[in-house]
Amino acid sequence: MNDYGLQICLLETPIGSASALKMAYAGISKGLTAVASSMILAATRDGVAGQLQRELAASEPLLLASLARRIPDMLPKAYRWVEEMEQIRQFAAADPAAAEIYAGAGKLYERIAAVFPARSWRSLRSTLFCPSPRAIPANEHRLNVVSSWREREARMYGVDFAIGA
Repeated sequence: MNDYGLQICLLETPIGSASALKMAYAGISKGLTAVASSMILAATRDGVAGQLQRELAASEPLLLASLARRIPDMLPKAYRWVEEMEQIRQFAAADPAAAEIYAGAGKLYERIAAVFPARSWRSLRSTLFCPSPRAIPANEHRLNVVSSWREREARMYGVDFAIGA
């Protein structure tokens, strides 16, 4: 199957282990995206989004670069991630605090999906955490959001989701 672009990894573990691995991996990757998105929104509401962007650029440039890819990629998929967060919540149910994290992530993705419908994502002229059109250093990223999305977010939630724009 590798010749056709499908990589298969055999797990020498009991049946169901592949599903557990998928849940754990998605919980980390999509959970990190939820945490970052929620803190960007909170920083924006408190008026410190620009400072957050600069701090991440200075102290966590690799994280900022990763978010520069992850957050725009998440927007058109947020509606699908709502149900996935519920599945991950159930997977983590043995630890109520962990399960609650994914219940909250599901609510965040539901809110994002309502503001940013999947069918409209191709119409964006710019996306979150994209380099600014102005010349900026390669390791500095800016959060730019197309005005129609920004206006919907502000209208629905009283928030302007933009860093350094």
